[in-house]
Parts: sequence; C-alpha cells; structure tokens
Amino acid sequence: MSRYSYSDRLVADSLHTVSIYYLKKHGYLTEGNHWGTLTWSCRGEKTGSISFRTYITAEEKYIEFEYTITRRESGKKDDFDYKIPIETTDCYFGGKRYWFRCNLSKKGVYCGHRVAKLYQGADYFACRHCYNLTYESRNENPTYRGYPYNEILLRNKVDEIEKTMKKRTYKGKLTKKHMRIRRIEKRMLNPYVDDSILEELLYKV
Repeated sequence: MSRYSYSDRLVADSLHTVSIYYLKKHGYLTEGNHWGTLTWSCRGEKTGSISFRTYITAEEKYIEFEYTITRRESGKKDDFDYKIPIETTDCYFGGKRYWFRCNLSKKGVYCGHRVAKLYQGADYFACRHCYNLTYESRNENPTYRGYPYNEILLRNKVDEIEKTMKKRTYKGKLTKKHMRIRRIEKRMLNPYVDDSILEELLYKV
C-alpha cells in the first residue's frame, strides 16, 4: 500500500488547471484572436468552467480569462476578467515553446515565474509557486508512481535546471545542463517512462 504524508498545503492534482500544452494542441496559440471555454468535471459531475480568449501576434501574446465565482457562504457572485502574458522560447529541437508568465502579486511582490501550467488555488489562476502547491505523487511511495506523475516530475526537473543554467553553450558546445534538459524533454514525448530511466533523468548529473 502506498504511504501518504499529510499537510495543510493545497494539492495541485485537485485544482482546476490551464495548460499551455492544451492551448497549443487545440490551435489557440496560432496568430490572431481565439475564443474558447474550459470545463472541468469530477466523476462525471461538472465542477467549473471559464471562458477565455487568446491574442497572439508578433508584438503581443496573452490569454484573457473571464469567469464568475459564487461564494458558498453568502451566495455572492464575483466576476473576474484579467490577462496573463504568454511568451515563447526557442526549442532545442527547433520550433517554439510557449509559456505563461505568472503575473500574480502577493503583498505587492510580482511573481513573474515562467510556467507551463496555471492553477486556480484561490480566486485567480497562478503558478504553483504562488500557491505553494504540493502533489499527490510526492506523498506516495515511488513504487506506485507512473503516468501522469512522471510528466510532472520531469517538468519540475526542467524548471529546476533552467533556474541554474547560465549558458546553453560554451566554446561552441552544449553545456552539460543543456544536454540534460534535451534528454529529459525527449523522454517527455513518451508518457510511460521506465523507472530506471526516470531515476537517471531526475537525479544523475
């Protein structure tokens, strides 16, 4: 049986999310204006929905969310309408990779993290750092990990390496950190990662 540890931190797996990969897959990141709706459900029951618009040009890129939250305690309805910037970076295998630039401010401090997924930890969609999220997979025995937990682990590892990577190349050659990111990203194309390969990608320098 898998083992769990308990804390008062929000669990990312249970929250409504918006993924940059979903937007790209369904054509929302092509040039121009695109309108769409995201709906979430649990065990066949609808748990929430939002409307959104993406605006993609060479000069500006963003996603605009529009939704209403009904307060359970009072029944009061609050409307939300705000934008989150979208940025691109060059992929190591060619093409562009898209990111959200989290623009939540806490106590006057702007976040600015570049992330691939946003979470509705409270009223606004923001990154996991702003909401100090944890994952169910981190509380489980590693023996019971698999898809989609491997994808989460590998994406977190890429974020961790990129924060400490000062250069992609040195004297015309790829740096070790850059090469490691390339190996991880290539493996992410296969959602079912062998445990031995996963361990190497996560922990071997």
